[in-house]
Amino acid sequence: PAVPRLVPVKASAQPFEISFQVGWNVFSMPFANLTTWIVDQPASVLSCFGYDAATGTYVKQAFSQAGLTPTGASPYLGYWVFCSTPVTLTLNGDNSTQNPLQTNLVPGWNLVGTPLSGDVAATALQFNSQSLAAAATSNLLGQQAFVYSPTTSAYQSLSYQSGAFPAFQAAWIFAFQPGVLSTNATS
Repeated sequence: PAVPRLVPVKASAQPFEISFQVGWNVFSMPFANLTTWIVDQPASVLSCFGYDAATGTYVKQAFSQAGLTPTGASPYLGYWVFCSTPVTLTLNGDNSTQNPLQTNLVPGWNLVGTPLSGDVAATALQFNSQSLAAAATSNLLGQQAFVYSPTTSAYQSLSYQSGAFPAFQAAWIFAFQPGVLSTNATS
């Protein structure tokens, strides 16, 4: 079978608008170099947490006009954002120049942000040089990833064979051993 190619989505002249619903939202920021970050209702963002997979703990973040602090938003990180009213985040920037894009996973649950400003097919990613599906079959990863829907307040499974990691969101991936999650091809 043909190896899927990952086509990086570069920053556009027009910024992206991300809509957060009332309640919990899962978010990822795919840009390595942020050029635009505007929160239309900053007082409505009541909480923001990153997840430290190494310690299995949530880390409080400040989500404001200044961006995310203390860690700063970066590709492959996922965040939980709680809003009291609908909030629109307008952002733009440059994708990472890292080739291939990669991040380390630790044993257990990892909250992984989509690393580009477009949906990323699960088949365009790999774990320790294997497709995600092959890594799951070899018991290196759980059988599927999970994404959260703020509309239904529930998780949905994401198939490693046919699913796509949604742009500007994050997914939970379970790793049975440490390893590297990376893109398998870039152009």
